Amino acid sequence: DILKMIGALDLAIADASRAVERLKTVVVTFEKVVSNPDLFLRFVFQSARSADGDGNGDLKPCILSFREACRMLFERHDACREGVIAVLSFGTMVSEGRLGHYCAELLMDIAQPEGSEAYHMVTHALTTNVIPVLIQLDLNAEPLDPRASVLLSSLTLFPPMMTDELLLEFHDNNGVTGL
Repeated sequence: DILKMIGALDLAIADASRAVERLKTVVVTFEKVVSNPDLFLRFVFQSARSADGDGNGDLKPCILSFREACRMLFERHDACREGVIAVLSFGTMVSEGRLGHYCAELLMDIAQPEGSEAYHMVTHALTTNVIPVLIQLDLNAEPLDPRASVLLSSLTLFPPMMTDELLLEFHDNNGVTGL
């Protein structure tokens, strides 16, 4: 759940020798967003919601703690940078508690300045983890898959040049037509 993921990130920050190992558990958990978003969301946020006893806990403090732990891990352990970016890219697909928005904001911060190594890492992660999901979603479905709206709104946070690069890179690497 989200509290355990925050704990794993905090342990990774504190122990450089096991940081990558601890981060992998968070990456694997977030990869499940793609395969089963409804089950994942119920599982991940259950403990945060029940923390106040009535099942309606405020997710914002928990999500902000998660985002800050990702930021600190990215800044302190170079070996974890790619994994943190992967976690955040998967997180952009989560509408619950505005996690997707917060992950996209941090990715945008990490990607500065344009053209940096981190910029290219973020572009690659979004191309690999996010754009394929977005392309597979039916944007005309009723009801709309919650990932669609959060992904579209998250992508608007990125500079247009980066969004164009994402779509072009995905197109070039996957032979997609019609973009």
